Amino acid sequence: MTVARKAKGEESWFLRAITYENAKKSEIKLDFLLKGKNTKQQSIYEDAKDADWKNNPIAYKIKAKVVTSKSKLI
Repeated sequence: MTVARKAKGEESWFLRAITYENAKKSEIKLDFLLKGKNTKQQSIYEDAKDADWKNNPIAYKIKAKVVTSKSKLI
């Protein structure tokens, strides 16, 4: 499931994607972002390679990435 939510009264967006215990690949287009806006560096939280829903549920890594309305997250 993937959910995008815009902050009330702002151009800030929050995106969350989650699967069940089996890993899945998704491609998420960011074309809902305003063109020419929202181009600042974003923080992306994702599961670490050793993450496991049962044995290591809080293993994650944080990446910084500049995204635009033309970007895709994979």
